[in-house]
Amino acid sequence: MEEHKHTDEDNHAHAWHEHRKPEHHEKKVEPHHHEKSHVHHHKKESGMGFTYLMYGFFAVIGILLIFNFMQLSAVGDLLQERIGEAKEASVPAIISLTTIVDGSCSDCFDVAPLIEKIEGAHVNITERIEMNADEGAALLEQYGIEQLPTIIITGEINKSGITGLDVVEDALVLTAIEPPYTDVASGNVFGRVTAIHINDPACTSCVDLSASITELRESLTITRVDTFARTSVNAKAAIANYGITKLPALILSSEYGVYAVAADLEAVGEVASDGSLVIETLQPPYVNAVSGEVEGVVDWIMLTDASCSTCYDATMHRAILARFGFAFGKEESFDISSTRGKELVAQYAIDSVPAIIVSKDAKSYAAFTEVWPQVGTEETDGKFIFRNNEILGQTYKDLTTNTIIEGGTQQ
Repeated sequence: MEEHKHTDEDNHAHAWHEHRKPEHHEKKVEPHHHEKSHVHHHKKESGMGFTYLMYGFFAVIGILLIFNFMQLSAVGDLLQERIGEAKEASVPAIISLTTIVDGSCSDCFDVAPLIEKIEGAHVNITERIEMNADEGAALLEQYGIEQLPTIIITGEINKSGITGLDVVEDALVLTAIEPPYTDVASGNVFGRVTAIHINDPACTSCVDLSASITELRESLTITRVDTFARTSVNAKAAIANYGITKLPALILSSEYGVYAVAADLEAVGEVASDGSLVIETLQPPYVNAVSGEVEGVVDWIMLTDASCSTCYDATMHRAILARFGFAFGKEESFDISSTRGKELVAQYAIDSVPAIIVSKDAKSYAAFTEVWPQVGTEETDGKFIFRNNEILGQTYKDLTTNTIIEGGTQQ
């Protein structure tokens, strides 16, 4: 056989072949079947997740719409309810007004102003009834009413807005009234107060209780005032009966006790065995009811020394005494060199001047007797002697040493 020799052409062909071999023999690597399935499954799951998300979104939107609808529906119902209530409230309350009075008591509590107030309320009074105690006996018993006059309101009482009355069962009832009133049980009228005023016309400086009686009429219904002078038969009988010691005095009948001010009055008076209230004058001066003497008009004497030109003015004591509410009587002044002055210095052992001597009537003033021991003495004859000049811090004369004490320093 003829041996084949490689030529340049063959080399070239081989070279070309070598050059093309990778391309000719390269196989395309395809994904395995399960890999293709996984990719397809992943894409499918992604699509399904998006679908579920959209379903959830629309579900939430639906729930919110339903909730809002329910809320709007509830608000609408509430609004309609409020509109209905407003319409109902705009309609006046329908009521029946019954008045039960004691026709024989012309000065009993007046219900007319209260009825006017009721009429001015948002009500429609469809029935008005006025009865006396006998005609209204059943209602009085039903509602436990003890005093007349009274008012009974029935009907739409909760809607009426009426105040000042008490709720009793199905009605509004007037139960608290000012005297005078008629007591249902006894038929008697309570709250008609009578007064006895006892005075002594001779005491011009005594308190006039007429002004006090006028003030009492603002709180009490006083139907009669009898004024008796101390020496009259009626006054003497009342003084003995009630043990009165000071005049003027005022005696109120027991009817005062039904009034709201009873406790205040009892604080300044004394309740007698028959229920009357006895008020004796509290502020001096007053008349001793038994002896007829005026007590509480204070006389006073000043003792001075003309030789002491720098001694304080004794009249300053008057302003001090006036603070205790003194009613002043006679005012005198004596120099210690005068006959009367010497007598007083000796009688009361006065050891410094200026000095004052106050009459026993000062004892009628409680505040005075409380503080006097700090500045002076009370003598056996009832007189009060001022002795503590040091307390004033003023210039005075010491009679025991015959020296002048000025501002606490001996001169």
